[in-house]
Amino acid sequence: MELVALCDRDPEKAARVAQKFGDPARRTAASTTCSPTTTIDAVDICTPNFLHAPMAIAALEAGKHVLCERPLARSARRGGGDGEGARRRRTALLMCAVQHRFRPDAQLLRTFVAKGDLGEIFLRQGRLAAPAHRVGLRRVAAQKRESGGGVVLDLGFQMLDLSLWMLGGPKVESVTASVHRSRKGEVEDSATAFLRLELGRDARRSS
Repeated sequence: MELVALCDRDPEKAARVAQKFGDPARRTAASTTCSPTTTIDAVDICTPNFLHAPMAIAALEAGKHVLCERPLARSARRGGGDGEGARRRRTALLMCAVQHRFRPDAQLLRTFVAKGDLGEIFLRQGRLAAPAHRVGLRRVAAQKRESGGGVVLDLGFQMLDLSLWMLGGPKVESVTASVHRSRKGEVEDSATAFLRLELGRDARRSS
């Protein structure tokens, strides 16, 4: 991969990152605005949540492949586009940055589950925690309008994706959940959820 352009609202930060990770021979462009050009094949979107969907749609409609940080949108309703735009986006690929799927231990465990080496799976537990400064206390992450939510969209997204992917992508029949929000923030600081999955009649009876 070759980094040819980098965009950030902080021009000094953009210049430092471009100098560190860019190609000195090509003088990687760093600016506060970035428009799709013929020299760009793919776009990596690492912006706050509320910008993910509009930026991804714009890049896809320009024919650029997109790797977008999680979540793709603040809600399912905000993640779509018009019909014509959807047809144009078929020429490019969109991928959500669910990096835990590519961990060697996760891929090995998924192989064991698929082969039945672990027997019948009827319960999968997962937990993910982060320091307080990362969850709900950052300026952007703590604003519901920009983030769309707290730990559910940040950390919970990763745990849900990894769990469902490891089990082969079963449908979710029902969800029971609770969240906690401190008085300082607009979004939840912690969340607990129990998902009942559709794993077949035999699996439902045994559970």
